[in-house]
Amino acid sequence: MRTDGITLKQLRSLIAIARTGSLTQAAAVLNQTPPTIHSQIKNLEMGVGQPLMARATDGSGFHPTQAGEVLLAAAHRIEA
Repeated sequence: MRTDGITLKQLRSLIAIARTGSLTQAAAVLNQTPPTIHSQIKNLEMGVGQPLMARATDGSGFHPTQAGEVLLAAAHRIEA
């Protein structure tokens, strides 16, 4: 997993989506728009070269992929 060019804003977006399971709710928490959050996550995924979030099969929201879990653990340490 590459980590060049990752921003704190992207990591905060990843954390917010993982906590809420929703782009809309993550955007509200971070006082941003859902398209902005979506763009940050897509750019983050392109930067690390792997998908980080996946839509739940029952349509109930988003959850981290295995790579997303690894990056989330690091993001929590950085944010602490």
